Amino acid sequence: MVSLVKHGGRGVMMWGCFSGKGLGPLVKVNGKMNHKDYIQILESHLLPFISKNYNRRCYLFQDDNASVHTAKTLKSE
Repeated sequence: MVSLVKHGGRGVMMWGCFSGKGLGPLVKVNGKMNHKDYIQILESHLLPFISKNYNRRCYLFQDDNASVHTAKTLKSE
C-alpha cells in the first residue's frame, strides 16, 4: 500500500492502510523503502492498528506485491 504523489518535481512516499473498521495510519517514508523499513512500519503501525480494531478476530492482509513486500528476508522474519 505504497503510493507516490508528485508535486513540484519531487515525490513523497507514503504508507497507509484501511479496513472495514476505518482508515489506519498514514506514514511518510523517508527515502526509498526497503524490506527492513517495511517490517518496521508493519510492526510500529499496522500491528497496533490490527490489535486495536480486531482484538484477535480474523482479518485478511493484502499487499500489492511490490518487491519490498516479497523479499525473501521478509518472508522468513
